[in-house]
Amino acid sequence: MASFIDTAPPGLVAINFFNHYNGSAGGDRQLPFGGMVAANLDMTFYADVFGLAYGTPLGILDGKFAAAVLVPYVWVDVKAQVDLQSRLFPRLGRTITRQDAADGIGDITLVPFWLAWK
Repeated sequence: MASFIDTAPPGLVAINFFNHYNGSAGGDRQLPFGGMVAANLDMTFYADVFGLAYGTPLGILDGKFAAAVLVPYVWVDVKAQVDLQSRLFPRLGRTITRQDAADGIGDITLVPFWLAWK
């Protein structure tokens, strides 16, 4: 993660950054999930990360000490076509489409020791 804490003056700094990822796996690629085969898998991911960092005037070798906490809120949307003709359902022989979405607070990151150079 790139930061700007090294350019900030000593004190409390608010950080906010947004991430987006969109990916897919085409129909010619089969991915095993739960005994079934999924094809045409699409996924979209968003994360908005808010953080607070505290930069100190103290340092070593021209680097300044800092500490931070980062709290991400994430959104994920997944869509896949699932082939039901598998070991679990040998006679069905049909394809269905499933979609799921979830959102919530992600893994909170605590940075107790951060050394940043200009």
